[in-house]
Amino acid sequence: MNKRVCLSLLFSILALLGYSQQVTGGDESMPVMSSHDTIDYAKLCAHYKIWAVRDASADEKKYRTHEMILQIGEKVSKFCDYLCFQNDSATFSEMKSGLNKMVIFANQMSRARIAKRYYYEQVFKNFPEGNNTVLDNIVIKTYKYNEEMPNMNWTIVSENTDTILGYVCGKATCEFRGRTYTAWYAPDIPVDDGPWKFHGLPGLILKVREMAKDYYWLCTALYQPTWKSPISIKTEVKKTTYIKYHKAKKRAEEDPNALHANDPNAKIRTSNGEWVLASELNKGKYRPPYTPKELDW
Repeated sequence: MNKRVCLSLLFSILALLGYSQQVTGGDESMPVMSSHDTIDYAKLCAHYKIWAVRDASADEKKYRTHEMILQIGEKVSKFCDYLCFQNDSATFSEMKSGLNKMVIFANQMSRARIAKRYYYEQVFKNFPEGNNTVLDNIVIKTYKYNEEMPNMNWTIVSENTDTILGYVCGKATCEFRGRTYTAWYAPDIPVDDGPWKFHGLPGLILKVREMAKDYYWLCTALYQPTWKSPISIKTEVKKTTYIKYHKAKKRAEEDPNALHANDPNAKIRTSNGEWVLASELNKGKYRPPYTPKELDW
């Protein structure tokens, strides 16, 4: 039995067992059905586009862009990749309908291939109460860490500086974990929330710019769902800490060959989107330095 057949059989078994993990190999990341808990229901949804720098040390900065969604519930909010959210929602619907597990698995892989690349970090605010919970994928595992919800220490600069999606916005600045941010918030939307970990202003945060121009968030749509929109969290995760997470993420970003030393056929997507053998990567040759949003670890 050749390696491709063995892998195919392995994926089939994993799907039937309902394991929760990312299986990587070949040219795509192949998600397997995972278990989630519903922790709230969205009362308001805000879509954002994020620009994340590829290489902060480059003379001319280039960016990865992703469509994100902020689900705001009665007590909890979730900020995650919109295509990943859609894939999970479709999978849950198919599972609820009783569709064959192998068909669900095939559909899930097909949707992941179309998406090509997810922004895997997910931020849950006020879960558990008074805390943030952050999930992210490193190689084939999902890691989770908890932290007390940080005080953003905003300074309001002006109360009328921009109009976004028809809402007149105020402007505020803050320094947070090694970076300086400017945010625009809508007082007419009295929700203490925003993209990523941002919160603490008298209105929903609709736009954020980072001073070094490494990150930028912009709200592109707002609506109140007329359907039951569950806020869910993955349950099969590996617990870690804020500092250990960043150290592991840095290693995975900058030296993926070390993480795949036992699999000479493993492929890694480079910063320009090209898939290459992990064994061909040398540290720093293809991968830019790790550029996290937080610099205080």
